Amino acid sequence: MPSTLTELQIERLRSSFTALAPKAQVLFNTFSAKLLQTDAGTLFPTDLQSQHADLLSAMELVVTRAHDLASLEGMFMEMGVRCAGSGAEAVHYPVVRDALLDALHDAAGAAWTNEIEEAWTDGLNIVAGMMLKGAERAHHVQRKAA
Repeated sequence: MPSTLTELQIERLRSSFTALAPKAQVLFNTFSAKLLQTDAGTLFPTDLQSQHADLLSAMELVVTRAHDLASLEGMFMEMGVRCAGSGAEAVHYPVVRDALLDALHDAAGAAWTNEIEEAWTDGLNIVAGMMLKGAERAHHVQRKAA
């Protein structure tokens, strides 16, 4: 798994995110529907609308700070701790990633390319790695305390 994105990947993230911004609600609704049909869906409330702004803010932050994703590690590690507290496990991360990728693809339509998908996949994998790192540290601390 890469730890950084290339300049070309960053440009693909930014341009695709900008193009998809007017379709944010459709994107979120599609993602929610796809996510709730997966095994990971049981970890989320059936009405995800309250998380719409949080998801879009996190995506925008990743796109904006794509040159320095490492600077977001603390925030995403903390998010991983919260997700672990809700029952998320490592096996859920690819499921959530794939639901988001499918929703991005659906919203982008013919503008979606393999290269854009690769850029988003790599970016989301980097974020998932940070979240898992936080979750693993939280589990380690809990085991030591037990």
